[in-house]
Amino acid sequence: MTTAIVKGSLSAISHSTGLSLAESFLNVDALIVVDISSSMDMNDVLKEGRKVTRWAEACRQMEMLQTSLPGRVALVAFADEVRFCPSGNLPATEGSTDMVKALQFIKVVDDCGVRLILISDGEPNNPSATLKLASQFKSKIDTIHIGAETDVRGRDFLRQLAALTGGIVVQSSAAMLPQLGESVRKLIGA
Repeated sequence: MTTAIVKGSLSAISHSTGLSLAESFLNVDALIVVDISSSMDMNDVLKEGRKVTRWAEACRQMEMLQTSLPGRVALVAFADEVRFCPSGNLPATEGSTDMVKALQFIKVVDDCGVRLILISDGEPNNPSATLKLASQFKSKIDTIHIGAETDVRGRDFLRQLAALTGGIVVQSSAAMLPQLGESVRKLIGA
């Protein structure tokens, strides 16, 4: 994991403009909530003829996305804990998938005109509590699945979560993870 500030991240924008992080956040079009649970350590993403972890490719894609859309996306990472990532770097993988905690964390931007995009393998610790909380959102929650093609349960869960909020479902797979940034760009109309 790198500690350098990603070009185009909220911290980079804040430093270059003199705005506070809160002021920089006012220009954000999308809040991207990325699963960094231990399952993201799966080494099943084919990148340039070799396999890399889902986490490594997600980090690369989020960096490219922020660089190409400076100040327009903000990152939140979640596993057992939730972290706002203004530097643009995703923390190392850890633990389980507390999606309830992630949704509670982002609830403060519900109905504020910010697009909510959840990227996960769709296997939360508490599926029913996650869906109950998602149903209380006024904002749509778009979902992007990262996982094996055979992971029907994870795909179905994310489809259900998006449907509860009127969000869009992007059916992806670990093999398609290198197109993650492009999927996000399409969702936010960039």
